Amino acid sequence: MVERDARRMRVSAAGEDRQVASRITATIEIVVEPDDGGTSLGVTGRFEVTGRVATVGAGAIRKKGDRILQEFFDNAGTELGGRGPAIEPVESPS
Repeated sequence: MVERDARRMRVSAAGEDRQVASRITATIEIVVEPDDGGTSLGVTGRFEVTGRVATVGAGAIRKKGDRILQEFFDNAGTELGGRGPAIEPVESPS
């Protein structure tokens, strides 16, 4: 965990797969805010993939990332008893 206060948390992570000579780094920020009698959870992040896996192409990597995030939001909504995710995709920088 890089930073944390009452309503915000920033986490950095890195991983390496030596078998496929690839590496990923990520920074994720989670913000919790009141929202019409409930709570809104905002998640933003950046990631960088290098090595052989990166040659698969940005589209394939983005699709996999989107599936992982969707699963996270579905599980968070179920565990927290929320009304489910309202995902607003953001265009990735080129």
